[in-house]
Amino acid sequence: MSRIFAIVSKNNEVSNKIFEGLKKLDFYPYDSVGIATFNGNSIHIKKNKGKIEEIFSEEDLKNLSGKIGVGHLRWATHGAPAEFNSHPLTDCYNNIAVVQNGVIGNFLQLKDELIQSNHKFVSKTDTEVIAHHLEKISGYNINYFNQITEVLKKLEGCFSLVIISKNLKNYLIAFSKGLPLYIGLGKEENYVSSEPAGFIKQTYKFLKLEEDEIALVGGDSYKIFSINGLLELNKEAVESTWNEDEAKKLGYEHMVLREIMEQPYTFKTAMHAQKPYLELISEYIDKANRNFIVASYSSYNAAIAASYLFSKLANITVYPSHASEFIEQFGSSIDISTTILFSSPSGRDKEILSVVEFARMRACTILAMSNEAYCPLTGMSRTYIVQNAGAPLTKYSIKDFTSQLIIYLNLALTLAKKRGKISQDEIDVIYDEIKELPSLASVVLKNTFNKIREIAKIIANKNFIFVLSRGINYATALEGKTKLNEIAKINAIAYPAGESKHGPISLIEKDVPVIFIAPPDETRKLILGNVQEMAARDALVISFGVEGDRELSSMSKIFIEMPRMHNFITPIIYTLPLQLLSYFLAKEKNINVY
Repeated sequence: MSRIFAIVSKNNEVSNKIFEGLKKLDFYPYDSVGIATFNGNSIHIKKNKGKIEEIFSEEDLKNLSGKIGVGHLRWATHGAPAEFNSHPLTDCYNNIAVVQNGVIGNFLQLKDELIQSNHKFVSKTDTEVIAHHLEKISGYNINYFNQITEVLKKLEGCFSLVIISKNLKNYLIAFSKGLPLYIGLGKEENYVSSEPAGFIKQTYKFLKLEEDEIALVGGDSYKIFSINGLLELNKEAVESTWNEDEAKKLGYEHMVLREIMEQPYTFKTAMHAQKPYLELISEYIDKANRNFIVASYSSYNAAIAASYLFSKLANITVYPSHASEFIEQFGSSIDISTTILFSSPSGRDKEILSVVEFARMRACTILAMSNEAYCPLTGMSRTYIVQNAGAPLTKYSIKDFTSQLIIYLNLALTLAKKRGKISQDEIDVIYDEIKELPSLASVVLKNTFNKIREIAKIIANKNFIFVLSRGINYATALEGKTKLNEIAKINAIAYPAGESKHGPISLIEKDVPVIFIAPPDETRKLILGNVQEMAARDALVISFGVEGDRELSSMSKIFIEMPRMHNFITPIIYTLPLQLLSYFLAKEKNINVY
């Protein structure tokens, strides 16, 4: 994600303080930086790709005069890292400056409307459409704030933003559409930041903007409204005791736990992948004679789940393959009729890039999914899609599996519709379930948190753990095993549950932990048989199943209830408590996590 930091002061110049606030937020990766200030007459902007210390000198900050200003650290999703794509973005007359974090889903449609109205765009970003739509509003009058809210209502997606405008005079506007913003309350100076870490020390008193809340912020005042109906909200500020390090972790003990718990936000941004790219990738897959997904690590686990989604929804075969094995296994059989989707969050994995070069030499169609829009992989592909998981907070791959699965599910649905393999009613049901993913994730993380922590205490001294499932959730078992290996440094083994009787079952004895991912899908009868086999050997059976599943609960020594949900989204949601288990096991084993 990008990062935002803004200040409105009654008496003081703000550019130096914005610079310092942005430096406190650079614990995330970023590729560009920019600051805009307003001095009562003009908006001054300095921005470019690169790091903040490289872009801004003391002289630059002196030239950015004004008591209102906003800064931005960019993680590119629309438009390559470059000066003209860096935030803040302005309108045609430089009267409005906007910074944004997140994704605007309908920006292409909005941009087309503006181009037809002779607006001139200088960037490839989705953010610039906001500035130009605000430009269309009439001059400052009593309804200006209301007019701004009408513009913001047109924007679809998941994002937060800050606006400074000549027409706003001594105020700025902050708005959340799914991604939070924090308002820090100082002495004759107020702050807006995507992270409390930006203003901790300047003030410990702040409040949080939630979805569809808009704030008018001045140097010694603020008002918050619901954008729907412009009802003023009476929100109380909290007084924090965090130091700067605790503020970076949002109060969580470790950054990895913060990253696990913030996935509802990641889900929101992943859900708003650009539809034209989904259509284009699905078209290439539909036309190919053979389709592959080539990936490594957690992305390979997601590719396993994707193969089930493409088969069940679109009746199309997509072969998942490890990047390290692809050339040896399939290299002789690929050709111009082959389409390969390469999945790599960084887009810089040397093993994957070497396979891309090999596939290009054999005239295959190269597609890509990455968390970085502008990387070697996307540069080598025919077209690509960004998973929109935001910049990673830790060295662990926490968000990739779940965000990639949201993209794959949307791709499979796009293909299913194109191929006419399922009804529109069925498609609508699944889309409705996808919309509920963020709230469902929040519920599961909250409801399983303490129980998973207790389970970790029970199994922390075990030598190995089995993670088993069937069908699409075999991928969930693989991802759970991967996190147990990587974070908790424990010997975890994942199998399709039906294969457990071919060898692994001989290792089962009293109190060996066996985790079953067992939602009530079409594999239910078969997996209950596998659970019973393990229970008969007195294993420590830990099952994840739907709430009220008495049969599964009766066979298990520990049963974790999960909400009822569509089968195709179970891998996304059931992965979350397995991530928590890995984290809590690492803590119990005194393993250093970040």
